[in-house]
Amino acid sequence: MEYLIIFILGNVNQNDNNVQNDIPIEPIRPYLLSTVYEVVRKGLIELDKARPDNPLEFLGKYILSAASHN
Repeated sequence: MEYLIIFILGNVNQNDNNVQNDIPIEPIRPYLLSTVYEVVRKGLIELDKARPDNPLEFLGKYILSAASHN
């Protein structure tokens, strides 16, 4: 699961300059790490455990549920 998050966000190690993307990720990374990273990470873990028929719906509901608790 951690590999998927690294794929989405790039390597979260600030010292790693080997991540290559078409878009500049540095301005985006701090925002995502401070706002959605933990919720998405936990949601993906729950998604992996549940293995629902509609994974996007499951993840969407998980994220919305987490948002309503904040």
